[in-house]
Amino acid sequence: MKKYFFIPLLLSIAIGAHVLIKKTRAQEAVRIAILTPTSHAALDEIILGFQETLHKKLPCSFEIYNAHGDRVLLRNQAESIVQGDYTLALVIATQPSFIMREVITQRHSQLPVVCTAVDESVGENSSALTAQRTPITTVIENHDAHYYTAQLGFLQKVLPNARKLLLVYSPNVKTDKEKELLVSSCRQKGITLTILPIYASYELAQRVQLLAPGHDCVIILKDNTIVSCIETLINTCNRLRIPLYASDLNSLKAGAALAYGVHEYQFGAQAAHKAYAIVHDKKRPDQIPTTSVGPQVFMVNEKALQNLGISYVAPTRSRS
Repeated sequence: MKKYFFIPLLLSIAIGAHVLIKKTRAQEAVRIAILTPTSHAALDEIILGFQETLHKKLPCSFEIYNAHGDRVLLRNQAESIVQGDYTLALVIATQPSFIMREVITQRHSQLPVVCTAVDESVGENSSALTAQRTPITTVIENHDAHYYTAQLGFLQKVLPNARKLLLVYSPNVKTDKEKELLVSSCRQKGITLTILPIYASYELAQRVQLLAPGHDCVIILKDNTIVSCIETLINTCNRLRIPLYASDLNSLKAGAALAYGVHEYQFGAQAAHKAYAIVHDKKRPDQIPTTSVGPQVFMVNEKALQNLGISYVAPTRSRS
């Protein structure tokens, strides 16, 4: 009698153990690598948007690789991610995305990658590689000619007499393209644009100090090298009593006078939805279309303007 009692008991235990193992495996954290070119508030917000949105959908663990503005380190970190035991990688910004794509191609890796806050050329190029099933999908920035025309239009509402701008930027393929669009938009609006290239962060304050006097406003692009030194640039502009116009909203919180851009959190959130489709829904990255975020938002730091002796009273934000 006891034998017959133990057989169903053992069977129940075995079934229960099998169910528990399956459940445990299903709940195991998905290992995700995050590659970022440097550190500043906008990049931190992208990472936060990705982590918070994906955590609501999947159990995840994240390992962040920060290149601290070092291109060689960035390449080495991309190699480490591709060779590591990760389910998926998030890559932030244009330069890291191109490097990651190059590493994946050279290593013939099938690690799924979501690239976010990238130039549209990354999206175009990854779409061109769809036939090869390259494991990359993108969330792009829409910085076209209309973007800069609208950005300058908002500037003229705050500073109607602004006729001379200083562009402070770090030259690379992405920012050179954006610089030319800004030059064209300034020409159309009768604004003189002086261009100040910065090749190393240590030279920023001194070169701006020398060249900025005589300009009505200093403007910066969505430029990770410059934005990572935003406090230095803001302090320099304040000493010169010249307003700073940023192309990311987070720089307004740091003390920039004006800002025009999107909420960076969206780049992370959209990337998380793509990651979920890859990990949970088993979609290939090349099956997920390139998307963009919006709308662009204009914001004014009235306190910063007041400290510069510029009076302006208006709603704090408008939409293009």
